Amino acid sequence: MQVLKALIRQLQLTGICLAGLLLLSACSDEEKSIAEEPFQQQFSEYNADSWKNRIPDTCTRFFDGCNQCRRAAGSMDAACTRKACEQYMEPTCLDDEMKPAASAVSMMPQKVDYLCDGNNQFSIYYGTYISGDQRIKLTADDVVFSDRQTLTADKLTRKALGSGEFFSNGKIAFLSQGDEAQITLENELLYTACKIQKPEE
Repeated sequence: MQVLKALIRQLQLTGICLAGLLLLSACSDEEKSIAEEPFQQQFSEYNADSWKNRIPDTCTRFFDGCNQCRRAAGSMDAACTRKACEQYMEPTCLDDEMKPAASAVSMMPQKVDYLCDGNNQFSIYYGTYISGDQRIKLTADDVVFSDRQTLTADKLTRKALGSGEFFSNGKIAFLSQGDEAQITLENELLYTACKIQKPEE
């Protein structure tokens, strides 16, 4: 009789243990699905058009969450690689990846001299503007335009442009492409056909 009672007791304990294991397994599966849900959500909220709301108008190179794309600043049309992706990630602008090297160059004190039609001359200062005892530290997005004719200097700020460089302060603008440049004053051409003057060796 005692053996039978012990056997029943053993079966009851085994049943309790099995029930406990089943409960733990169910909890574990539930926790796993809860843990996976945010991970899935962070991808499912993006699609092929997400970049149109997330990429700034000034950005010309970007990752749309699947493909790398190029476009003219402000355009809603872009040329992209054609990878097929099941899930899209967060779109990001890639223009900044190009900036460190360019910034390093522009932050070095540098003066570029230009000679234009009519023998007009001007200089563009990058990194630091130096005039006599005056030294003005410039950011990577600023230059100083020094006009040799009027003996004046104006700080200009970089504006978005598909290619070349464009700096303006709302009144004076400096536009360059390679070794050639021009200056406009209140949207009227001031100096044209300007070319970089190479230092004499």
